[in-house]
Amino acid sequence: KENVGKNIEMRIKTEETQSLSKAIKGMDKLIYLCQEKTDSLKTEVGRLEKENEEKKEKLTEQLAANQRSKRAFDTRRKRLEDLLRERDLLNKDVLKADDSTKHWMDLIRRHQMMCSNLDRELE
Repeated sequence: KENVGKNIEMRIKTEETQSLSKAIKGMDKLIYLCQEKTDSLKTEVGRLEKENEEKKEKLTEQLAANQRSKRAFDTRRKRLEDLLRERDLLNKDVLKADDSTKHWMDLIRRHQMMCSNLDRELE
């Protein structure tokens, strides 16, 4: 009877050992899969961080280019405003010169008329 009890006990222990062995193998497989996934994710994180840095550099370059363009635009706008003011002043000067020319032309015509009248009177 003792032998039978020990045999049953041995069988139970053997089954438990086999069951634990299967569980350990399953856990080892899960650990391996998790490690592969972790390595894959680390690689992906590294790639994404590198891509992020490249995009940050590109953005910084683009911002600098935008600033240069803005300064160039502001310079051109100011130059255009200066040219428009100068054009307005020149237009005013042309109008003044035109008025002055008309005034002198009127004076010359009057003077010529007076000369013609005096010539007729003298004749």
